[in-house]
Amino acid sequence: MADGTPLSAEMSERLASVTLDDKYALEDGVAFMTGTQALIRLTLEQSRRDRAAGLRTGGYVSGYRGSPLGGVDLTAHRAKSYLDSAEVKFQEGLNEDLAATAIWGTQQIGLFGDKSDYDGVFSLWYGKGPGVDRSGDALKHGNLAGSSKHGGVVMAFGDDHTSKSSTTAHQSEPMLMGMGIPVLNPASIHDFLPLGLFGYAASRYAGTWAGLKCVTDTVESSGAVGLDFRDLAFVTPTDFDLPPEGLNIRHPDAMLAQEERLWNLKLPAFQAFTRANRINLQTHGDRTGPIRLGIVGVGKGHLETLDALRMLGISETDLEALGIGVFKVAQVWPLEPQSFTDFALRCDELLIIEEKRPLVEDQAARLIVNAMADRRPPQLVGKTDPEGQPMLPRHGEFGALDVAKAIDRRLTARSILDANPDRVGRLLPAPNIDRDNKTAPSRIPWYCAGCPHNTSTKVPEGSKAGSGIGCHTLALYIYPERTIAYTHMGAEGSPWIGMSPFVDTPHMFQNMGDGTYNHSGLLAIRAAVASGVNMTYKLLFNDAVALTGGQSHDGGLTPWAMTQQLAGEGVARIVVVADDPDKYARSTPWAKGVTIRPREEMEAVQLELREVEGVTILLYDQVCAAEKRRRRKRGKMDDPPKRLHINS
Repeated sequence: MADGTPLSAEMSERLASVTLDDKYALEDGVAFMTGTQALIRLTLEQSRRDRAAGLRTGGYVSGYRGSPLGGVDLTAHRAKSYLDSAEVKFQEGLNEDLAATAIWGTQQIGLFGDKSDYDGVFSLWYGKGPGVDRSGDALKHGNLAGSSKHGGVVMAFGDDHTSKSSTTAHQSEPMLMGMGIPVLNPASIHDFLPLGLFGYAASRYAGTWAGLKCVTDTVESSGAVGLDFRDLAFVTPTDFDLPPEGLNIRHPDAMLAQEERLWNLKLPAFQAFTRANRINLQTHGDRTGPIRLGIVGVGKGHLETLDALRMLGISETDLEALGIGVFKVAQVWPLEPQSFTDFALRCDELLIIEEKRPLVEDQAARLIVNAMADRRPPQLVGKTDPEGQPMLPRHGEFGALDVAKAIDRRLTARSILDANPDRVGRLLPAPNIDRDNKTAPSRIPWYCAGCPHNTSTKVPEGSKAGSGIGCHTLALYIYPERTIAYTHMGAEGSPWIGMSPFVDTPHMFQNMGDGTYNHSGLLAIRAAVASGVNMTYKLLFNDAVALTGGQSHDGGLTPWAMTQQLAGEGVARIVVVADDPDKYARSTPWAKGVTIRPREEMEAVQLELREVEGVTILLYDQVCAAEKRRRRKRGKMDDPPKRLHINS
């Protein structure tokens, strides 16, 4: 062990039996896995549970890659043998909304008289926050239609709270609320499997889809996950009467009937299922008596609450003695009322710990007011204190130290503890060393060594280029004077359609990656052609979706196929610029009129195209540098003997 103590014979034997397959195959004990691997195991566990119940169900996983869910597809491919044995089909989505529509299709098995060997299909959709936004129509339709009796849908949505790898900071719960999709929020990787299995069970019972929130701190973490969730037995509510025909998907079905069923029956049924299975519950403090300060931890806010209490030196025994209770909310919306108000009405004050907007705090206010009879309601604080002063931010993210500060403020204000600046002061980081007030040097983001964008994103003097989604977005920081603002994925170039009639600039370049082109970008090019603007799209073909791990293009996209598509859209001219023009066979089926030029002529090609009226295409073909390194390490690409050493 770390202190030099020898391992026991039992521990040595146990460690010797550990394998990389445990994350999918181990049946009891603990298994080391990442959050992404836990999502894949979730489908395997649902298949196992169904087989044990005498059902033959299939599984279906589809969505679109993007941080913090950028590795779901790679993980699924590596687990193919396990998925195949469980009859779980993984299908990459060309984009998020088409994948969501395919998920909707899995719930329609048996509705139209088609013969199937399956009792139902349970499905897992995945996508990051912008994918939730763009898929709103598909998700709303699918949820209104509902889930099948032996199917069910769990949506793993990845929220980048700090905009670490996104162009906006995301919180998807308000979108899902507008669609009427219940939201589950795991506190850690350890909640993914039990809460995901609950999501499938509740989806089948209530006929809704179920959202599973995935943030960087949970889905991109790893740990030894206990497998005791395999013994979970979900119970059916005894205090909710399902209609005789149930609440699942049906055909035919009227639009207004779907809306009425969702809001009046399905969502209350989901709440009842939550209540019956004690998904939201008090975890610490006195379980029956009055509580002076009740702390409600939402999602990872629950663990941050427990960490904060430890940082403040408050033990489990202290919690009971001081009259502090902790309540965990894993089912965020629609908040189950009975379990929450049973806790809340025992409290003098409720402190809600949740990142971003006050979703639970706002629901709590309504539930408390509705539940009050002959006593004063508890004070409700969270984003602000009773005087309206800020406590926990509505933006970005926070950690255990921020939560500790908020808890200490309320403990002092309530006279539960005496004021003591050292209680939090000792937790604060040491002040920065005085460096004569000199500004610390900043590091400008830059492309990888050998990245094709080092060449492809440059524009001639006097020209500007639009940005978009992809590695090439870094051009905003590298060439800020020549790069205009980005747009969302698939709309690259569309801002110029609106700008061009009102400015004297005659032409614009627009960067677009091949992944974006395949996802939805071709429609933006079609719109530009239809509008008649003068623009050159610089399509950056890297032969891989480099930004999210080097995945291959869905459907096998090639540069020559792109030229055929673009010619069909009516672009004025297409030029291919390549690092090695001789790599193409003579029989390569380029579109008529396409010319091939070496990358040394990159600037000359751009000068030519900016003088052409209409929409033109510069297709820059060079493999991503990171992908080259991957392929060379795997023996899939020649490793040239030539090396360049800088400052060696």
